[in-house]
Amino acid sequence: MQNKLLAVLNSFVFLTKRSGDCLKTVDTLSTEVQNDFRQAVQKLITESNGWDNKNSPFLSLKREDYKNDESLIVAYHRLLHPQNFHSPAGFTPKLCLYPQIDFMGKKIRGLNCLGRAIALGIFLKRHGYKIMLAIRPSHAVIIVCLSDVMYYCDPQEDHLFRLHGKFRNHGEFYWYETHLKDNLFSKFFVFHEFSSGIINAIFGNLGFLQNSDNYELVDENDHLVNTIRNFVDTTVLDSIDWNRMQEHFCPNMNLYIRKYKVIYLLECERTKLRIYQRDLDKKFDQIAFDAYEIATGEKMMKEKLKKFLEINMPIMQEYGETIIHSFDFCQDFCSDLPDQILQYLMHIRAKIADDVELRDHVVTKMKHRLLSQSVP
Repeated sequence: MQNKLLAVLNSFVFLTKRSGDCLKTVDTLSTEVQNDFRQAVQKLITESNGWDNKNSPFLSLKREDYKNDESLIVAYHRLLHPQNFHSPAGFTPKLCLYPQIDFMGKKIRGLNCLGRAIALGIFLKRHGYKIMLAIRPSHAVIIVCLSDVMYYCDPQEDHLFRLHGKFRNHGEFYWYETHLKDNLFSKFFVFHEFSSGIINAIFGNLGFLQNSDNYELVDENDHLVNTIRNFVDTTVLDSIDWNRMQEHFCPNMNLYIRKYKVIYLLECERTKLRIYQRDLDKKFDQIAFDAYEIATGEKMMKEKLKKFLEINMPIMQEYGETIIHSFDFCQDFCSDLPDQILQYLMHIRAKIADDVELRDHVVTKMKHRLLSQSVP
């Protein structure tokens, strides 16, 4: 089993091949993973900013150069922001550097939320901060202790704030129940010691990768799943019981799934629905971008589309009921509408016509925007 595990780690995780010595303890394995993550993320940051690898400003961030701890953490948030580099499957050093194909057919590489949290934790540890890895269904963040106060650090969403909820210490994990002041979507997080926590989380994602139906890892993006599964011969990956591997290296760390089973399963379902709705929003956004280019003949930029909608929304709201009727029954739009609006709406309707779920989602959003007199 050790040989199989090492084969998977050398194929999916490490930048350079390792020997079985790295598997002696969870700490030795975590040290090797963190070393490679540091190199991989440094490469992503320097290349995305056009910096020289040896003289990168990223390497010279010093705690004393910032007025407080929060300012330094925000600086790292900006370096790790998803707009710089993002891949839904970037949870290991090797995968975050491997070019993958997104649903638009574009080559991408970068980090997902787990990879971003691991990277942030590695860099904050370098400055002496006490940190933990926090997990909920489908998301990972870092918790930093500043002057005995816990702070929630999420470079994926660029969130940094003090926590006000309740901590329950269960030895191998902390169960945290969020407070209304936290303003978080999730009702709970599970906190793990960072070094062993990242191994537990990576093993969990490798387990999800065995089944392409798992939304937690890939955001229901089959293109990314296929790309990763074609990365290497996955028969070795599929031959490993990742739950057993988690129990071997990180015993009792996942007992929260049984101890808080009802809350955990409800959160999984709630998260699954939210991801489903978010993915529909992404599809609609791309269709709207294309519709803007066709209607105006201009290259799409988010600010341009926003301005286009701000200018034309009063007109679309004036004809709101007829526009919704045209979407619902596939009838012609009112000929009194300006040509650019007509082109914009016609492209959207054509693109969603064969996808019932997307069409229902888009029509619901349009009813809210056009019939409630609200501006998006």
